[in-house]
Amino acid sequence: METLGFGTEATQSKTWINVNNGKLTVRAQEGDEGAAVRKYKDKQGEEKEVHEFQFPSFAGIVTGAGFEETKWGLVFGVDLDAGDKSYQLRLNCPSRLFDQFVKRIPNISAEHPLLIGAFTNENGNNVLYLKQNGSKVPMAFTKDAPNGMPDAVKTVKLGKESWDFSAQEEFLYQLASSWMKGNVSAATADTPVPVLAGGEEPTEDSPF
Repeated sequence: METLGFGTEATQSKTWINVNNGKLTVRAQEGDEGAAVRKYKDKQGEEKEVHEFQFPSFAGIVTGAGFEETKWGLVFGVDLDAGDKSYQLRLNCPSRLFDQFVKRIPNISAEHPLLIGAFTNENGNNVLYLKQNGSKVPMAFTKDAPNGMPDAVKTVKLGKESWDFSAQEEFLYQLASSWMKGNVSAATADTPVPVLAGGEEPTEDSPF
């Protein structure tokens, strides 16, 4: 039986899981064994660095979800039970990662462990993929089969065309809100989990 948690032999006790540079990351302290250093620029353009543990995938039971207003903006958190530890996947809202997760909500079963993985596509964008029972969790809302999801609307402002995703963003927000209010139930933790091997490269079409 595969163990719940990250797709590696390493273990972590940190709670928050973020997605950075195609990896699932958990904040670490300087000097922690196995931690990597990631450099980034803040809003003022100053270079910063953060210490974090990086993983290709995570497996856990979905136990809840919710929105949190932070100083960085709205965050959607998905609570995950890995057996002896609890984690939370945190996704900015709105964002591509939020869209990729929420578009799969109707096909996510709370009765089975959920494997969450990340990688970067050919454009350098972060991409999430989900698996349950060894199979990909497909999107329930796509460009070809929107299933009630509003289309983006082309607008013109000062002679420049752009796309307005407001209605689509509201649709996904309401879907996520509905899911967290009653469609998530705890499942048993003794179900086998298909943990992705660290060297396996996933294949997943980029979201539209």
